[in-house]
Amino acid sequence: MKTFLLLVTWFVHGQQPSSYQASFTSAETCEAAKAEVLKDAERLKRETIEKSIAQARIVGIPDDMAIAGARVPSVVASCVNQ
Repeated sequence: MKTFLLLVTWFVHGQQPSSYQASFTSAETCEAAKAEVLKDAERLKRETIEKSIAQARIVGIPDDMAIAGARVPSVVASCVNQ
């Protein structure tokens, strides 16, 4: 029986990269889990940008500058055959 691994590495400003892996019995379930990880990354990016904009508005920094300066987390995720 083939095993598929989901390899994930998160990058967050000011922290060491965080990696983990999870095993799946099918490519489809691995890809579904990968999609969820990527969806979480998009949610975190959106929340980080919204927070950055809110803080910048308090001190009068334009939204576009706040977005450019936001330190958003990112992720790399890949499904591979084991």
